Amino acid sequence: MEQLLWIRENIISYYKKFEIPVVFAAKLIAGLVLFQMIGEIGLWREEFALLFTKPFDFPFYMLMAVLFAILPPTAGNVLVLGTILLQISQSLEVAVFVFLLLVCVLAFYGRVSPKKSYLIIAMVVAFHWNLPYAVVLFAGLYLGAASVIPIAIGTWISSLVPFFTNLADTVRTPEQIDLIGLPAVFFDLYKTIFEHMTGNLDWVVWAFVLAMAALAVHAISKLSLPYVKEIAIGTGGLVTIIGMGIVSSVVDVDISMGGVIGGVLLSVVLVELVRLFDSILDYRRVERVQFEDEDNYYYVKVIPKIVGRHPAETKIEGAAYEDEVGSAPKSAGLRREERRPPRGEAPEGVAAREQAARRAVARRAAGLEGSGGLNVRPEAREAARPMRPKSDLAETSVRPHNLERAGTGERRPLPPVRRAEPRPKPDLERRGRAADDEAARE
Repeated sequence: MEQLLWIRENIISYYKKFEIPVVFAAKLIAGLVLFQMIGEIGLWREEFALLFTKPFDFPFYMLMAVLFAILPPTAGNVLVLGTILLQISQSLEVAVFVFLLLVCVLAFYGRVSPKKSYLIIAMVVAFHWNLPYAVVLFAGLYLGAASVIPIAIGTWISSLVPFFTNLADTVRTPEQIDLIGLPAVFFDLYKTIFEHMTGNLDWVVWAFVLAMAALAVHAISKLSLPYVKEIAIGTGGLVTIIGMGIVSSVVDVDISMGGVIGGVLLSVVLVELVRLFDSILDYRRVERVQFEDEDNYYYVKVIPKIVGRHPAETKIEGAAYEDEVGSAPKSAGLRREERRPPRGEAPEGVAAREQAARRAVARRAAGLEGSGGLNVRPEAREAARPMRPKSDLAETSVRPHNLERAGTGERRPLPPVRRAEPRPKPDLERRGRAADDEAARE
């Protein structure tokens, strides 16, 4: 366990050290996966075939992924929208409806919360891999109750993806566009899309259950309980399984409970791994602190974090080392100390720290050093204080120190410090009388 904790600490330290390139690489990989998934639609017009066919498809996706990583969230969403429109450009009528739909989502939610709009994209990708529960548990644990809105929007868009793909494959725009018959085509498409949205409400059931799971995770994670985050993640997974089971038995919705249970269990494991890199708390050492000020009284619960230790780390027990001090008495009052080197320190540095700690223990056992200089025995302090002649005390107000001249080995005392004579205070009353006499003579 100690080795795993040390590996975790090393990973966190390297992440903090190279945070900017790591975040950029993560966004780049996520963008590359996203644009390659969009490229699987494959309903583009012949004019855009060069961008989505080998050998130019991967450079195009890589360019889009780089732009997605460096641009702000709103611009990244616009790139995704443009790539989707190019993929379904075979049917311009369907592309117009998709454009209007996604622009409404970006205008009404993307502008309000640009960063959380990434959660919509994450839900669509997670539904493609049958792992939307992982996004739901993560959002409830770290993004709060407001995450139910992008979760519902992402569930709705995921339900429309196969419908619009089949529709774009069915309704193809001819080479010669008939402008006269174009309004009739749009009206027929509108009727088809409206009938599908009102007749297929399975996404509402999914959105409701997933939103309840996210809210349950968020509510439990705010409680003051031991292992509260682990309990919140497990409760969110349990709410999802029970909710899907109730819905599949009451409502006529096609839900595979085997796939739901497997996906929830895998999602719980993934989110728990993410939480392990967030923090590990030691609930065996919980402390409650009470204090007050002029206005309030405070009750504070302190839970220390578990930090991984270096494998070469040793512990100094409450007795002095034999090679430095000899056999020190147990009544010396030395406390046990646990030393943890900084993250990433080499074993040579650990050995040097051990030697320094041994010397500190030796000085403390001899009474020459205490905790912050407060626990030094008086007799040891007097024995360690150098004697000063009375002549030096009479000539100077500071303790003379011997300085060694460079390269000669000769020692010489510091010159005595002379105290400045105090200036006499001016006689303001006498000056005032002189000024009055001069004014009277004038």
